[in-house]
Amino acid sequence: MIRKREKKSNIGLIVGLIITLLVIVLIISGINQAKASINSNAKERLEQAIKNIAVQAYSIEGEYPHTIAEMEEKYGLRYDKERFFIDYDIIASNILPDIFIVDKEGMVPEDDVS
Repeated sequence: MIRKREKKSNIGLIVGLIITLLVIVLIISGINQAKASINSNAKERLEQAIKNIAVQAYSIEGEYPHTIAEMEEKYGLRYDKERFFIDYDIIASNILPDIFIVDKEGMVPEDDVS
């Protein structure tokens, strides 16, 4: 009978370890999904901030800012220049510029491209 109890204890221990590992995997998966969601929203928030500043500048000055640098200097735009590339094409002083943002995070470095 003692041997049967030891087998039950071992099975319980194994089941407990498996459940613990599953919980850890689920937590890590949830954290990764949350991080991905936050990162994708960062690009959208930056684009919206640039549009808001452009519209604000137009309402104050009667023309859209000519460059991102002008937005940084006059309107306090701040963003991670290491992470984001912004293509800001002004068409005319009275037409909302084209804004294209590239999130460099997660991109493959040029050295790794085969």
